Amino acid sequence: MRVVPLVLALIAGAAGTVAAQPSGEAYLNGAVSRQTSPVGNGTLGGFTLGFGFGSPKVTVGPEMIFQGGDSLRVRGFALAGRIRQGGSWIHPHLVVGLGAYAWQRRVGLDSSGTSGGPIRPWREVTYLSGSLGAGVTIGRWRGRLTGMVEGRFHRNLSQTRAEGSRSLVGVEAGLRVSW
Repeated sequence: MRVVPLVLALIAGAAGTVAAQPSGEAYLNGAVSRQTSPVGNGTLGGFTLGFGFGSPKVTVGPEMIFQGGDSLRVRGFALAGRIRQGGSWIHPHLVVGLGAYAWQRRVGLDSSGTSGGPIRPWREVTYLSGSLGAGVTIGRWRGRLTGMVEGRFHRNLSQTRAEGSRSLVGVEAGLRVSW
C-alpha cells in the first residue's frame, strides 16, 4: 500500500509542472502579401487572428485570415499547427494550415450604386486551401507575451477552369499571448 501514496505524490508533482507550462496561445499578426492568379495580381494588407492549444512546442487551433486591396480580397478560416523549438530568446517554428479560403476580386462596373456613382461588385470563389511557412517567436521561452514573425505561402488545393489557381505569399508580424 506504500505504492499508492508514492503514485499520488508523483502525479501531484507532475501536475504542478504541467500546470506551470503554457498550454495555449492567441495571436494577432499584421500581414502584407502578394496575390497571384490568372484573374489578377496585387498587393494585399490585413491581419491573421488565431488560437492554438497543446504544449509549448506543438500547438494546433483555428485561425482567421483577412487581407484585402483595391481589387482583391482573401478571407479564410483554417486549422493551423505550429512546431516550435525551444531556446533562449529566439524560437524558430514551422507552421502548416488547411482551410476554406474565399478568394475575391472586383469585376466590371455596375451602375446600381445608391450614392449615385458606379460600384464594382465582388466576385468570389471558395476553395480548400493550404498554407506553409516558417517564422520565429521572439521572447522568453514559455513567456506569456512574445512577438512573432512569419513568412507564409497560401495556395488553393482545387481550382475551376474559369478562375484558375490562386496563391498568396506574405510576411506577418504581431503579438502572441500564451497560457
